[in-house]
Amino acid sequence: MKIFTSIIVLAGFFLISQGNLFGQRLAVPKNVDITIHQNRAIIHYDIKVRKPGSTHLVDLKFLDEDFNLVTPTLMKGDIGPHIPGGMNRIIEWDITNDIQGLGSDLVPVLFIDGISKQFSNTGGPGNAFLSFILPGLGDYFVADRRMIKFKPYMRTISSLGLIGLGAYLGNQRYQAEGEYRLVLKADYYRYEGLDRYWERYFEGEMQYAWFKGDKEVFISLGAAIWAADIIWVLAKGSNNVRFLKATTKGSDFNLGYVPGGAALQFSYTF
Repeated sequence: MKIFTSIIVLAGFFLISQGNLFGQRLAVPKNVDITIHQNRAIIHYDIKVRKPGSTHLVDLKFLDEDFNLVTPTLMKGDIGPHIPGGMNRIIEWDITNDIQGLGSDLVPVLFIDGISKQFSNTGGPGNAFLSFILPGLGDYFVADRRMIKFKPYMRTISSLGLIGLGAYLGNQRYQAEGEYRLVLKADYYRYEGLDRYWERYFEGEMQYAWFKGDKEVFISLGAAIWAADIIWVLAKGSNNVRFLKATTKGSDFNLGYVPGGAALQFSYTF
């Protein structure tokens, strides 16, 4: 148990230090918002920086629901090299003259200095092995923890906490004291009075700390969260691989034509 606790503590220190180092060096986009106006996409965003006066390389791509990458070309505004950090940056994308229409949900992927906040940690499905060792551990390597709703540390605490609680409740179980009872013999008709019975010992009932099966219920819940985390890391890692392939191949993305132009409005906020 002491070794297990030490592993958890060391892993926690490692993840915290990695997160702090990452946060210190990364300029990230904030408050990304996109609207469609007269067949033009207007992208508003902020660049959160640690170093005042710094400039950055900004690139914008879009990802569809099948992880195909849309690479816009007809863009103007705060995009390209030497974009200063700060508030109220704007990119304008001429959709009509760049692609044939809109027929799929698109998610903006904004790169600052070659790094996307959504895909800042793009580890592959092999990181599921880390979550196999400790629930929540693999999450840090396949996704930005700030964008995960059910935080990795919450997965660790809830999974191990429930399993630990189940183990504790199991240790609180005990067998109630048994008792001897008189039981009628099979050939009782041959005997009279008390000779027709024999004394048999009956075990006492199992006494549970909370309720019957409490140990199994909580251990199963903790194991389910652990298994779900492994599956999530596998899926997210696989998506990361698809995303990285999409970013390294040429874009021949073709969306279906929508009569009447781009009658669409959506937003994405970090």
